[in-house]
Amino acid sequence: MLAEFGQAPVCLELDLNSYDGPWTHVERFRARSGWLMVADARLTSGQHEHETSVVVACDEWGEPVPSFMAPNLLACACSFPMPCADYPPDELEELLRLEGRELKRRWLRENNMHLSRLHSRGIEEIAILEGRAARDVDSIDKHVADIRRRRRLLGVSESHRRFFDETIVELEQAQDAVVAQLTADRAVIRHRMEQAESDLIAQSRIKIEFRPAYQVNWFVRPERDEVADMVDDIRNAPPIPRDLFSHALSWPQPSLAFRVDADRQIRRVDTEISRLERRAATITYSLGEGSASLRFGDRTALRRDMKIVKTALIAARQERAGWIAKRNGSG
Repeated sequence: MLAEFGQAPVCLELDLNSYDGPWTHVERFRARSGWLMVADARLTSGQHEHETSVVVACDEWGEPVPSFMAPNLLACACSFPMPCADYPPDELEELLRLEGRELKRRWLRENNMHLSRLHSRGIEEIAILEGRAARDVDSIDKHVADIRRRRRLLGVSESHRRFFDETIVELEQAQDAVVAQLTADRAVIRHRMEQAESDLIAQSRIKIEFRPAYQVNWFVRPERDEVADMVDDIRNAPPIPRDLFSHALSWPQPSLAFRVDADRQIRRVDTEISRLERRAATITYSLGEGSASLRFGDRTALRRDMKIVKTALIAARQERAGWIAKRNGSG
């Protein structure tokens, strides 16, 4: 947990690998930077008071970090605080204002009986709409599957196939209409809920005060690329001993048939190297841009595959060098 550093902004390097929760909670912050603010909030309503802390954050482009993800940054180990030459962006103040409004909503939902019933009723209405739409979509899916099964039967004429295709198109359009209607109805209910909540917030006498605790310019050092590691491993592979070919001049020159066979072996190894490089690029993409949909076990398996691919690439390149040396009469 980050300690309180005072009002002056500081720069911190975060270690995302120290996060104890699921890695997907902090994956979006890798090789990124931004700002965060921790503030103490006090809500006052009549004789009731409530104190809590809020965390707001944005990335280097000023895009807000979702409020449920911002606290994950605080759960990472960090470096020693360093002086910060930049000033916090104005977006943090706006995010703090929006978070205060949401904090009022949450407090009212828990303490205002009318608002609590209003919120529960809206959630129930949305659940009913979604259940009805899900049943309609499932029914259409079953109907479409049955029509496609009939279309594949033997002896079906071309005119019947066209009729089946047109029916499938109509059913899919009806399914799209069901989903669109669900989206519209759900938006209306949510808008009505938000409007009612806003009216209650305006009528209620709730005062909220923020006291900024500290502001941090956070950054995460980018991890080394897997391909860069692979290239370094290949470059740092043990060289072929010089004395291995020291007696090459005493060997007879290879025949034409042997050189042709060596060329064929070199092409074979080149094909294998290309395949391994494509595999390495695919794994790198999966570990990078496509890692959001990976589970922890899949990520571990991909890293293991990358090590195998790197080892195979080193062996293939050494084999290629050996065949070239033999073709040239030095091996």
